Amino acid sequence: MSRRSPRLPRLPRLPRLPRLSRRLRARVGAVVLTGALGAAGTALAPPVARATPTADPTRYFITLGGTCDPTGSSYDRVDLRGGVRVRVTYPASVGTWLLCNDRVPFQRSVGIGVAAAREALLATYARDPQGEFVLVGYSQGAEVVSLLLADIADGKVAVPPAQVRAKLYADPMQPGTGIGATVPKGLGVPIIDFVSPGPGRTIYAGGIRYTRYCIVTDGVCDTRRPILGALGYFTQHPQYPAKFFGTIADGVYLDAVQWLPKQ
Repeated sequence: MSRRSPRLPRLPRLPRLPRLSRRLRARVGAVVLTGALGAAGTALAPPVARATPTADPTRYFITLGGTCDPTGSSYDRVDLRGGVRVRVTYPASVGTWLLCNDRVPFQRSVGIGVAAAREALLATYARDPQGEFVLVGYSQGAEVVSLLLADIADGKVAVPPAQVRAKLYADPMQPGTGIGATVPKGLGVPIIDFVSPGPGRTIYAGGIRYTRYCIVTDGVCDTRRPILGALGYFTQHPQYPAKFFGTIADGVYLDAVQWLPKQ
Protein backbone atom coordinates (compact mmCIF):
# COMPACT_ATOMS: atom_id res chain seq x y z
CA MET A 1 0.00 0.00 0.00
CA SER A 2 1.57 3.20 -1.15
CA ARG A 3 2.08 6.10 1.11
CA ARG A 4 0.85 9.50 0.09
CA SER A 5 3.13 12.47 0.45
CA PRO A 6 1.97 14.84 3.11
CA ARG A 7 0.30 17.88 1.77
CA LEU A 8 1.97 21.21 2.35
CA PRO A 9 -0.12 23.72 4.20
CA ARG A 10 -1.67 26.36 2.08
CA LEU A 11 -0.06 29.78 2.35
CA PRO A 12 -2.37 32.64 3.03
CA ARG A 13 -3.13 34.79 0.06
CA LEU A 14 -1.39 38.14 -0.02
CA PRO A 15 -3.68 41.06 -0.43
CA ARG A 16 -3.74 42.43 -3.95
CA LEU A 17 -2.12 45.77 -4.41
CA PRO A 18 -4.42 48.36 -5.77
CA ARG A 19 -3.87 49.22 -9.39
CA LEU A 20 -2.55 52.69 -10.08
CA SER A 21 -5.02 54.92 -11.73
CA ARG A 22 -4.22 56.30 -15.14
CA ARG A 23 -3.82 59.77 -13.73
CA LEU A 24 -1.36 58.60 -11.07
CA ARG A 25 0.59 56.51 -13.60
CA ALA A 26 0.84 59.57 -15.82
CA ARG A 27 2.19 61.68 -12.94
CA VAL A 28 4.78 59.07 -11.99
CA GLY A 29 5.91 58.82 -15.59
CA ALA A 30 6.21 62.57 -15.89
CA VAL A 31 8.34 62.74 -12.76
CA VAL A 32 10.67 60.02 -14.03
CA LEU A 33 10.93 61.63 -17.47
CA THR A 34 11.59 65.07 -16.01
CA GLY A 35 14.35 63.71 -13.79
CA ALA A 36 15.97 61.96 -16.73
CA LEU A 37 15.85 65.06 -18.91
CA GLY A 38 17.15 67.20 -16.07
CA ALA A 39 20.11 64.91 -15.56
CA ALA A 40 20.84 64.93 -19.26
CA GLY A 41 20.49 68.70 -19.42
CA THR A 42 22.93 69.08 -16.54
CA ALA A 43 25.43 66.90 -18.28
CA LEU A 44 25.10 68.67 -21.62
CA ALA A 45 24.79 72.29 -20.41
CA PRO A 46 27.76 74.44 -21.48
CA PRO A 47 29.93 75.86 -18.69
CA VAL A 48 28.96 79.34 -17.48
CA ALA A 49 31.56 81.93 -18.42
CA ARG A 50 33.06 83.76 -15.42
CA ALA A 51 33.50 87.51 -15.57
CA THR A 52 37.11 88.58 -15.82
CA PRO A 53 37.97 90.97 -12.94
CA THR A 54 38.71 94.47 -14.17
CA ALA A 55 42.12 95.97 -13.45
CA ASP A 56 42.45 98.94 -11.12
CA PRO A 57 42.40 102.27 -12.96
CA THR A 58 45.71 103.95 -13.67
CA ARG A 59 46.45 106.76 -11.22
CA TYR A 60 47.77 110.00 -12.69
CA PHE A 61 49.48 112.51 -10.40
CA ILE A 62 49.18 116.03 -11.79
CA THR A 63 51.81 117.99 -9.88
CA LEU A 64 52.27 121.71 -9.25
CA GLY A 65 55.30 123.00 -7.40
CA GLY A 66 55.43 125.77 -4.82
CA THR A 67 56.76 129.28 -5.16
CA CYS A 68 60.05 129.44 -7.12
CA ASP A 69 59.59 125.83 -8.32
CA PRO A 70 57.95 126.26 -11.74
CA THR A 71 58.60 122.69 -12.95
CA GLY A 72 57.77 120.96 -9.68
CA SER A 73 61.27 119.57 -9.17
CA SER A 74 60.45 118.95 -5.49
CA TYR A 75 58.41 115.94 -6.63
CA ASP A 76 61.15 114.36 -8.73
CA ARG A 77 62.12 111.71 -6.17
CA VAL A 78 58.64 110.90 -4.87
CA ASP A 79 57.61 107.24 -5.10
CA LEU A 80 54.26 107.27 -6.90
CA ARG A 81 53.75 103.54 -6.30
CA GLY A 82 53.12 102.69 -9.92
CA GLY A 83 51.27 105.90 -10.75
CA VAL A 84 52.01 108.15 -13.71
CA ARG A 85 53.26 111.67 -13.15
CA VAL A 86 51.92 114.55 -15.21
CA ARG A 87 54.14 117.59 -14.70
CA VAL A 88 52.52 121.03 -14.84
CA THR A 89 54.80 123.98 -15.53
CA TYR A 90 53.75 127.51 -14.55
CA PRO A 91 55.60 130.64 -13.33
CA ALA A 92 55.28 129.86 -9.58
CA SER A 93 56.38 133.42 -8.94
CA VAL A 94 55.54 136.24 -6.54
CA GLY A 95 56.66 139.08 -8.79
CA THR A 96 59.79 140.15 -6.91
CA TRP A 97 63.45 139.25 -7.22
CA LEU A 98 63.57 138.82 -3.43
CA LEU A 99 62.19 135.30 -3.74
CA CYS A 100 62.30 134.23 -7.39
CA ASN A 101 64.01 135.36 -10.55
CA ASP A 102 60.74 135.39 -12.47
CA ARG A 103 58.97 138.75 -12.23
CA VAL A 104 55.47 137.41 -12.96
CA PRO A 105 53.17 138.78 -10.21
CA PHE A 106 51.70 136.27 -7.78
CA GLN A 107 48.08 136.69 -8.83
CA ARG A 108 48.92 136.26 -12.50
CA SER A 109 51.12 133.27 -11.72
CA VAL A 110 48.22 131.54 -9.94
CA GLY A 111 45.89 132.24 -12.86
CA ILE A 112 48.39 130.77 -15.33
CA GLY A 113 48.76 127.75 -13.05
CA VAL A 114 45.01 127.09 -12.92
CA ALA A 115 44.76 127.24 -16.71
CA ALA A 116 47.78 124.96 -17.18
CA ALA A 117 46.55 122.42 -14.62
CA ARG A 118 43.08 122.37 -16.19
CA GLU A 119 44.60 121.74 -19.63
CA ALA A 120 46.79 118.92 -18.26
CA LEU A 121 43.82 117.30 -16.53
CA LEU A 122 41.61 117.45 -19.62
CA ALA A 123 44.35 116.06 -21.87
CA THR A 124 45.06 113.19 -19.47
CA TYR A 125 41.36 112.37 -19.13
CA ALA A 126 40.99 112.35 -22.92
CA ARG A 127 43.76 109.72 -23.15
CA ASP A 128 42.34 107.56 -20.36
CA PRO A 129 38.70 108.26 -19.43
CA GLN A 130 38.78 105.45 -16.85
CA GLY A 131 41.75 106.83 -14.92
CA GLU A 132 42.00 108.29 -11.43
CA PHE A 133 43.38 111.82 -11.37
CA VAL A 134 45.21 113.09 -8.30
CA LEU A 135 45.92 116.83 -8.23
CA VAL A 136 48.98 117.58 -6.09
CA GLY A 137 49.92 121.08 -4.99
CA TYR A 138 52.39 122.58 -2.56
CA SER A 139 52.17 126.17 -1.25
CA GLN A 140 51.28 128.37 -4.24
CA GLY A 141 50.62 125.16 -6.16
CA ALA A 142 48.11 124.13 -3.46
CA GLU A 143 46.20 127.38 -4.02
CA VAL A 144 46.09 126.54 -7.72
CA VAL A 145 44.69 123.09 -6.93
CA SER A 146 42.08 124.48 -4.50
CA LEU A 147 40.77 126.84 -7.15
CA LEU A 148 40.69 124.10 -9.79
CA LEU A 149 38.87 121.69 -7.45
CA ALA A 150 36.09 124.24 -7.02
CA ASP A 151 35.72 124.52 -10.80
CA ILE A 152 35.58 120.72 -11.17
CA ALA A 153 32.98 120.41 -8.40
CA ASP A 154 30.89 123.15 -10.05
CA GLY A 155 30.88 121.32 -13.39
CA LYS A 156 33.12 123.84 -15.15
CA VAL A 157 35.68 121.19 -16.15
CA ALA A 158 34.57 118.22 -18.27
CA VAL A 159 36.00 115.54 -15.99
CA PRO A 160 33.82 113.42 -13.64
CA PRO A 161 34.43 114.72 -10.10
CA ALA A 162 34.22 111.18 -8.70
CA GLN A 163 37.47 110.34 -10.52
CA VAL A 164 39.36 113.31 -9.01
CA ARG A 165 41.47 113.26 -5.85
CA ALA A 166 43.75 115.89 -4.31
CA LYS A 167 46.74 116.17 -2.01
CA LEU A 168 47.40 119.71 -0.81
CA TYR A 169 50.45 120.73 1.23
CA ALA A 170 50.61 124.11 3.01
CA ASP A 171 47.51 125.38 1.26
CA PRO A 172 47.06 129.17 1.67
CA MET A 173 43.31 128.53 1.25
CA GLN A 174 43.10 126.07 4.15
CA PRO A 175 39.68 126.77 5.72
CA GLY A 176 39.82 128.55 9.05
CA THR A 177 43.59 128.89 9.43
CA GLY A 178 45.19 129.54 6.02
CA ILE A 179 46.33 133.03 5.13
CA GLY A 180 43.70 133.14 2.41
CA ALA A 181 41.04 132.27 4.96
CA THR A 182 42.31 134.81 7.54
CA VAL A 183 42.83 137.79 5.26
CA PRO A 184 39.45 138.94 3.88
CA LYS A 185 38.89 137.88 0.30
CA GLY A 186 40.03 140.55 -2.15
CA LEU A 187 42.58 142.17 0.17
CA GLY A 188 46.28 141.60 -0.29
CA VAL A 189 49.84 142.84 -0.55
CA PRO A 190 50.40 145.06 -3.63
CA ILE A 191 54.19 144.62 -3.74
CA ILE A 192 53.84 140.95 -4.69
CA ASP A 193 50.33 141.24 -6.17
CA PHE A 194 48.98 138.84 -3.57
CA VAL A 195 45.21 139.05 -3.29
CA SER A 196 43.48 136.83 -0.77
CA PRO A 197 41.44 134.15 -2.59
CA GLY A 198 39.35 133.47 0.51
CA PRO A 199 39.03 130.05 2.11
CA GLY A 200 38.90 126.79 0.22
CA ARG A 201 36.04 124.35 0.56
CA THR A 202 35.65 121.61 3.13
CA ILE A 203 33.30 119.56 0.93
CA TYR A 204 33.49 119.24 -2.85
CA ALA A 205 30.42 118.09 -4.74
CA GLY A 206 30.47 115.05 -6.97
CA GLY A 207 32.65 112.78 -4.88
CA ILE A 208 36.00 114.60 -4.98
CA ARG A 209 38.25 113.32 -2.17
CA TYR A 210 41.19 115.25 -0.69
CA THR A 211 43.55 115.75 2.23
CA ARG A 212 45.18 119.02 3.28
CA TYR A 213 48.46 118.78 5.19
CA CYS A 214 49.70 121.59 7.44
CA ILE A 215 52.65 121.74 9.83
CA VAL A 216 51.75 123.50 13.06
CA THR A 217 53.01 127.14 12.98
CA ASP A 218 53.57 127.15 9.21
CA GLY A 219 52.27 130.68 8.62
CA VAL A 220 50.95 129.88 5.13
CA CYS A 221 48.34 127.42 6.41
CA ASP A 222 48.40 128.06 10.18
CA THR A 223 47.87 131.70 11.16
CA ARG A 224 46.47 130.98 14.62
CA ARG A 225 49.61 132.47 16.24
CA PRO A 226 50.80 135.19 13.83
CA ILE A 227 54.31 135.70 15.24
CA LEU A 228 55.06 131.98 15.30
CA GLY A 229 53.48 131.68 11.89
CA ALA A 230 55.75 134.36 10.43
CA LEU A 231 58.80 132.55 11.80
CA GLY A 232 57.36 129.21 10.72
CA TYR A 233 57.31 130.34 7.10
CA PHE A 234 61.12 130.10 7.15
CA THR A 235 61.52 127.14 9.53
CA GLN A 236 58.48 124.91 8.91
CA HIS A 237 57.21 125.73 5.45
CA PRO A 238 60.24 124.25 3.59
CA GLN A 239 59.90 120.87 5.40
CA TYR A 240 57.14 119.25 3.33
CA PRO A 241 59.11 117.82 0.40
CA ALA A 242 61.63 115.94 2.53
CA LYS A 243 59.35 114.94 5.40
CA PHE A 244 55.82 114.51 4.06
CA PHE A 245 55.72 114.03 0.29
CA GLY A 246 55.81 110.29 0.98
CA THR A 247 52.06 110.55 1.58
CA ILE A 248 51.30 111.68 -1.98
CA ALA A 249 50.57 108.18 -3.28
CA ASP A 250 49.32 106.50 -0.09
CA GLY A 251 45.69 106.60 -1.23
CA VAL A 252 44.51 108.17 2.04
CA TYR A 253 41.92 110.94 1.69
CA LEU A 254 40.45 112.39 4.88
CA ASP A 255 38.33 115.17 3.38
CA ALA A 256 39.85 117.28 6.15
CA VAL A 257 43.11 118.78 7.43
CA GLN A 258 45.90 116.48 8.60
CA TRP A 259 47.85 118.50 11.16
CA LEU A 260 51.55 117.71 11.28
CA PRO A 261 53.91 118.25 14.22
CA LYS A 262 56.57 120.97 14.19
CA GLN A 263 59.83 119.82 12.68
